[in-house]
Amino acid sequence: MGNADMKGKIRVYARWRPLSEKEHRENQRNVLSSPDEFTLEHPWKEDKPKQHQFDHVFDQFATQEQIFNDTKVYTQNLSLFLFCCCLVCIDNLFCCREGC
Repeated sequence: MGNADMKGKIRVYARWRPLSEKEHRENQRNVLSSPDEFTLEHPWKEDKPKQHQFDHVFDQFATQEQIFNDTKVYTQNLSLFLFCCCLVCIDNLFCCREGC
C-alpha cells in the first residue's frame, strides 16, 4: 500500500494474547473467539456474544514477527510523522523563546 493510500487513516489492531503459564496453571480458559480476521467476540449479557471490529485481529497464535511484518509500513510512517512533528515543536519552542 502506498503512502497516498495511508494518508489520514487511523488503523486499529487487536492482539489476542495467549493465556499465560499462570493462567494455564489456574485452569483459566480463553473466552475470546474470532469469527474472521477483523472481529473479536466474547460472551456478554445472557452469554450472547458481543463483537468488536478492527482493521485486523492478531489471534493468540500470531508471533511478534508476524505482527511486526504486518504493521511495519504503518509504524515506519508513524515514526517519520512523529519525528517531523517533534522537529516542528522544537522549532516552535525555539522561536517562542527567542521571540521570532
